[in-house]
Amino acid sequence: MDERAATVPEKLTSALVKVFPHLPRFISVCAYLYMASNSERLRRLESPAEDRLLRVSEVQWLLGYSRSTVYRLIKAGRLPTVRLAGTIRFRYQSMLSWMADHETPAIEPPNLYGSPTDSKRTQ
Repeated sequence: MDERAATVPEKLTSALVKVFPHLPRFISVCAYLYMASNSERLRRLESPAEDRLLRVSEVQWLLGYSRSTVYRLIKAGRLPTVRLAGTIRFRYQSMLSWMADHETPAIEPPNLYGSPTDSKRTQ
């Protein structure tokens, strides 16, 4: 890798900092807020009450689906929902059982080389 290419990000960073002197602080604050929001979400999901109702954004994060996919599953009737005053909520225990019901068992890979107990080798 040539030295000129290695310095391009450094030059770009220094140019951005000259134009926007508060950029490094802004980036660190954004990173902190992002981590704080995810840790709060994780904390709430790690020890929820048995009867806790989850919001769509929490189910989206829990399942790892996009927002549109969650709404598509709701519309198709494939996710267990609770509708309260025009909002959509999910029972935590219902979501856990739904995830367990939709879990796919691992498939054992085929044995491409045969095994020592293979009938061809024992003859």
